[in-house]
Amino acid sequence: MLQTTESFGERLWAIRNTRGWTQTELAEAAGISITTVTHLETGKVAPRLGTVRKLARALGLSVEELGEGKDPRQRPLGERFLRALEEMVEAYSLDKPLDWSREDLERIAALVDGRAQEIFSALMEAGYDELAQKVARASGAVRAALLSRVRDAPNQTSEGGRQEAGGAEKKLQGLAA
Repeated sequence: MLQTTESFGERLWAIRNTRGWTQTELAEAAGISITTVTHLETGKVAPRLGTVRKLARALGLSVEELGEGKDPRQRPLGERFLRALEEMVEAYSLDKPLDWSREDLERIAALVDGRAQEIFSALMEAGYDELAQKVARASGAVRAALLSRVRDAPNQTSEGGRQEAGGAEKKLQGLAA
């Protein structure tokens, strides 16, 4: 659902200015008149769905991000984290060998949990409730898969396992909220 005319106009103005675009550049990119952009930004006219679609497309946003004020920076972060978790579920499933020490397993599980909490909060705050729930479920599955191996884990990680654990750790640390 679209927000009030004033908040939509303020958001459109802020996004346009953040990108360094003029009203003319935005109008041309969206295929609408400069007058329409001006009237939308000042709240003189209410946004119509067709116009919002054109503006969203020109700005590389979804209609929801532009119309409802969702923070577009959080969606890609959530999607990247979800993909990383899905890759981890695939890589660390119980039927595949994993030569990590108990310490490595616990450290990576804690890192998954910490990153998931940060990203979950950022997604919820930005209005991406469904994506946040997917992140919570996937991170729970990865954490459970890792911790289920602790009992049978060796005391030390092999060289190959150390590289694999280090790669997982770097990947997770690179996905900051």
